[in-house]
Amino acid sequence: MELITKSQIERNLRRTASKGLISLLPEKQLKKLSKKYFGIIEDKKTVGYYCPYSGLEIRRKEDLILEHIIPVTSGGGTTLFNCVPAHIKINGASEKGAKHLLEWWLKSEYFDAGRLENLLNYIFEAYDLVFENTDTEDLLTSYRQYIEEITDEKADLSTTQEEEQEKLNRQTEQTGLIKYHLFLLECIEELKRRGKDTTKIDEKLQKLINEEKFKELEKYQSVQNSLKEIFKEKIAEDDIRELTIVLNCDIFSITKSLKNKNTKEEIYNELLKRVNNTEEILEQNDISLISYLEDINNCTNILALPVEEISNFDIQKLVNSVNLCTADKFNKLCEFAKNHNGTLPSMASKDETEKKLGRYRNSIQGLQKISTGFNFGTRLSKEQLEYLHNSEYESLRGLYKVILNKAIENNIELDYIDKEMEHKIREYQEKAKELDIESQIKLKKEYQEYIVIDNQFHEFINYVKNHNGTLPSMASKDETEK
Repeated sequence: MELITKSQIERNLRRTASKGLISLLPEKQLKKLSKKYFGIIEDKKTVGYYCPYSGLEIRRKEDLILEHIIPVTSGGGTTLFNCVPAHIKINGASEKGAKHLLEWWLKSEYFDAGRLENLLNYIFEAYDLVFENTDTEDLLTSYRQYIEEITDEKADLSTTQEEEQEKLNRQTEQTGLIKYHLFLLECIEELKRRGKDTTKIDEKLQKLINEEKFKELEKYQSVQNSLKEIFKEKIAEDDIRELTIVLNCDIFSITKSLKNKNTKEEIYNELLKRVNNTEEILEQNDISLISYLEDINNCTNILALPVEEISNFDIQKLVNSVNLCTADKFNKLCEFAKNHNGTLPSMASKDETEKKLGRYRNSIQGLQKISTGFNFGTRLSKEQLEYLHNSEYESLRGLYKVILNKAIENNIELDYIDKEMEHKIREYQEKAKELDIESQIKLKKEYQEYIVIDNQFHEFINYVKNHNGTLPSMASKDETEK
């Protein structure tokens, strides 16, 4: 039984080709290479794969996912050198998700330098297979077929193989081949930090460079390293989030825009100037740089424009396109309450800004179920929870009460807990066990300062009382009863 199916490959090819990303993945080559590097072999047959990242065994179709090493959201295509069969558990948002591989892997329980080395060898052999001339025609035929399916347009089949190869080379450069090279350098550096001998891997990379598979490498690398250094200082955190942030940058466009800036110092100073200018523009519009960095793949890449060339239109486009980070949303929510006499934003509002804040309000006071259990849709920090708890507005204090009640109910730990309130909530829960409705109502009133009173519960009780014990019906023509 084949674990890697044709439908899996086709689905991923459509997904990336529709985004203009490299989309060339021959089925036979993928299976052959996956068997060589990750295969579980029994009685000379491939019965499954070891997950390249975790080492977990994959023996069922349900557990296998075709994983993009560089995420699609970061410009990673569906190619032999960017796809591996991985365990579905690893692919989810709570694990690798859309993060840079090293940002996730180095902080996970799964990292192993031997597996990283094996993965790099897989990638380099995949490069050789993709670019060797013997398979070029098959690759290009597959590529034309998938583009036709996606665009409903006939590919030009009259061109020669050499012309198609030239077009492919141009496309791969413009859609992020440089990104793959920079990613490889980071992985190789990690192996060196772990004391691994990378001589053979270095030789494989140099072979690609000599064959001009990557161009303007030194300048691209200077741009990436400068951005990593600048972003690391800006976010001032001990993790390596800057890897994912830089991966999402359009390094190709930024590098092309630097023109006469060639030395490392010139490149760094120009990029710092652009980042500082972007930060200033955002702050003037009550948006933090973190919001921009978290959303850099979706918003205008203003970093590819010299400061003196930025127009008012570019500024407005930037401000309108940035999705606020959780910290900015929290500040906007509290500011809204302050400006509206304690009233909280509503999802039902016709105002788009208020509607977005209403959705955020729902996410922090509600719980979302994910595969690994329950987690807050948007987890608040200790400082944010403390701010809500001590707010002058009852509505914001009420938000904290809702969060604490639901956290206790679902055994979720918070970074800030009012011990007295926690004690009272648990006391109420213990007393409420096996009480009838009348007694529960009395108990709720006694503990109403600490627990969340569901208005619908009271409406339900009042309806029953006013209708001689009759329960409301969903089939009723009366909207309230329904």
